[in-house]
Amino acid sequence: MAAVVVLVLAAAVGAEVVAGGTGTAHQELGPTPNGLGPWTPLPPQQAEAGRASGPTTSADPASADPASDGLPSGASQVPVPGQSQLGVGPIVVMGVQPTATTTVSVPVPGKAPASTPGAAVTTSSPPLPSGGSFEAEASANTLTGRTASIACPGCHGGARIGYVQTSSTLTLTGIRVASAGTYRVTVYYTNGETDSLTALFGVNGASVLAMSLGPTGSYNTPVAVTVPLPLVAGINTISFSNPSGSTPDLDRIVVPPTP
Repeated sequence: MAAVVVLVLAAAVGAEVVAGGTGTAHQELGPTPNGLGPWTPLPPQQAEAGRASGPTTSADPASADPASDGLPSGASQVPVPGQSQLGVGPIVVMGVQPTATTTVSVPVPGKAPASTPGAAVTTSSPPLPSGGSFEAEASANTLTGRTASIACPGCHGGARIGYVQTSSTLTLTGIRVASAGTYRVTVYYTNGETDSLTALFGVNGASVLAMSLGPTGSYNTPVAVTVPLPLVAGINTISFSNPSGSTPDLDRIVVPPTP
């Protein structure tokens, strides 16, 4: 009977006997902050208060009001492992969930796409001009001896080159063609004499052919004649002379783009 009274008295005062019969009472363990981390013992005073007041946790966790934990309505706490050791407070999630980020390249009209690093870039240059019209009085040409520019109202550029005779020479420069071959060059000349005059044509410093050019009726009236001249690919010069007499006056020449 005495043993029963002792057990009842021990239960009333809250003493707990460890199973195994050692008789050593153990400390009550309190909850960790935010419900995570290692369990820590409660001070005796807090343990006594807890036993007296009973559990404070709601029987239905789903019915708990987040506002009671200082959170806004609709928010919830997300436990972070180890936060009790680091002292980090609860993380409040307002219903926003992280989403994956996808980068999409959108072409912009009128804007060239960015080049890929290391990619080979191919560029092309526009083709060089081939042939064209070349004025006899152009400043780039070479005049020797008595050769001179003369006003000519009926000529293409308003002037012609005359007095090309004996030791005098006219050389037209900068005549570019894309490929080598014999080009049918159109020569515009004037001959105010009543007889034909001879012109010696040369290409790149070498004499090519001599041609007799008939009267045109006036030195202000150009006439066209076709002369076959061998040209090289690239830049050429064409000379106009007569070592033994006078030549017609020259207005211009026209070189076709192809042979």
